[in-house]
Amino acid sequence: MNLIVLKQEPSTLELLQAGSIYVNLFNKGKKVAIYAANAKVSEKMNLLLSTDKVEYLESLPPQKYLLSIPKQESDVESVQWQQEESKLNIYINLQSGVISNRDLKLQALPREYSEIILINSEPTDLDKNAEKSADSYSNSEWLKFSATNSSETAKSSLKVTQKLDSSFDTISESIQAYLGANLSKAAAHLLYVALMLETKNLSLPIKNSQLFLHLKELVDNGAEPAKVSATLEKIA
Repeated sequence: MNLIVLKQEPSTLELLQAGSIYVNLFNKGKKVAIYAANAKVSEKMNLLLSTDKVEYLESLPPQKYLLSIPKQESDVESVQWQQEESKLNIYINLQSGVISNRDLKLQALPREYSEIILINSEPTDLDKNAEKSADSYSNSEWLKFSATNSSETAKSSLKVTQKLDSSFDTISESIQAYLGANLSKAAAHLLYVALMLETKNLSLPIKNSQLFLHLKELVDNGAEPAKVSATLEKIA
């Protein structure tokens, strides 16, 4: 599964960017969800995407752990557990044989997210203990779309990749490059609106003329410039 992570209070621009990624991945048949701790985000995203079928997570599923014990010549009859205030007791009843406590191995099972996409957010916006439980994300690739590389990201042991092309004027263009060619019509339109919002309707200084080519590509893929205001009004 791909997981898109938003801050507690995402901006309109961040909602547009997240929406474009979600709808494009979804239309390609990929399993994708949006993590947003704020319930109002789902309301706005549903309006933005004109659907109530977007999958959201307001909290992470409980972490799963595996306790491994070499079986050797022992046979297990039953396993019971008891939870106390400060510890968890696990009782292993054997039919035969013995188990050495030196053989016990406890490990966190990797979470089932192939890509975790940070939209101007940090790993801690998803999981406050992400650094301490890095093994939980051993199968996950972290991609961050943000104008700056924060100290938290720079020091992270999670190997977060900053997805920002310095030759582009906007973050939205980096997202467009990530999504690749043949964007869905909905994704192209949301990215077009995001680009216009990010450049303040092209009123900001533009360093690279590629921006206009990117806008043309979005229109060619179905973006509707005449509906920019109407799209923004949906989530105002």
